[in-house]
Amino acid sequence: MKLLLPYIFVMIVIFNFLLRRGSNKQEQRTKAFWDKESKANLTRKQDISKLNYITIPNNLPQLNEGDVQFDLAVSENKTLMRRFEELESLREKKILNLSSISNTDLKMEYGAANLTELSSYDDNYTTLIKNLSTIGHELINLGFKDKAAIYLETGIELGTDIKSNYYDLASLYIETNNDEKLAYLIKKAEELESINKEVIIEQLQEMSDKRKVILSDDY
Repeated sequence: MKLLLPYIFVMIVIFNFLLRRGSNKQEQRTKAFWDKESKANLTRKQDISKLNYITIPNNLPQLNEGDVQFDLAVSENKTLMRRFEELESLREKKILNLSSISNTDLKMEYGAANLTELSSYDDNYTTLIKNLSTIGHELINLGFKDKAAIYLETGIELGTDIKSNYYDLASLYIETNNDEKLAYLIKKAEELESINKEVIIEQLQEMSDKRKVILSDDY
């Protein structure tokens, strides 16, 4: 027991040292955050009229374009009708994808006075990508897969990080043997700045690998 006492004492000293060092680092991070936040709150309002606002594409399949079966199926689906209406209303609003930028950084860049307005534009973006994903999914269920792909691909090009948007589109590509587009989809997922990035890539890669196994078995 006496032989162990020096080692126990050393371990306690090391533990206390690491604990104090961790505490000091946390204090430094906290101070740095509040210093930056204070500076951000003092930043003057900047011009945000020329930011890279998102425009909803005009190539999205709409009602009353001559496809009677499509019109009927959509009109009988309450979820789809609501999503179509929300999507249409967004055309009159400003949309920005600010999901990778913190509120503090937004205030530092554009001024605290613009934060509420910018946040509303980011909310519009969230509504947009949710609608694109839901419409795409519902159209797949209704059998309008070509039209669904257009909505889902639009979501991808606009930087969505909604997992189902990627999985639904990957399934369509696999079903149509479109390996080139499947590879491009994985590439787009790798460009994401999102907490969903890794799980999306993992699932897409798994889907791709399963397809390769099936193809090799066929030969």
